[in-house]
Amino acid sequence: MSAARRARGAGVNVPLFSARSSRSWGIGELPDLVPLASWAASAGFDRLMLLPLGTMPDGETSPYAASSTMSIDPVFIAPDDVSDFTRVGGIDRLSPNAIEARAEAFNAFNWFNPGLNNAPVTNWNSVQFGQITSADDPRIMQFALKYSF
Repeated sequence: MSAARRARGAGVNVPLFSARSSRSWGIGELPDLVPLASWAASAGFDRLMLLPLGTMPDGETSPYAASSTMSIDPVFIAPDDVSDFTRVGGIDRLSPNAIEARAEAFNAFNWFNPGLNNAPVTNWNSVQFGQITSADDPRIMQFALKYSF
């Protein structure tokens, strides 16, 4: 057996979203691989492996399918490296205004929750037998809209 075949290597296997840099927009981008690869090489690794980056076509159930190996999900591009984006002003051109909507619902379906406080009356001699005489929290729904400028 040749020495080349016996040589072993070591590497790191990471999902791209775990390889964020301070320059990225927060989800890990393809250019974030450069500092990661430099670190891996300085640590003695000779391989950098990534979990699948591709989009899955309709009907596919695995990101490891052959049809998805050559496609890269555009969510991993670095917007600052796209010439059209920087030509129109980049991140400074994005609107600082933002609208956030929020909705919360508690006991929305008004389900009965038997417990000590709202259990039906079980005394056969009571005129309230079988009735629920107390209740837990009522339905509460809250809606909020926030506009930042």
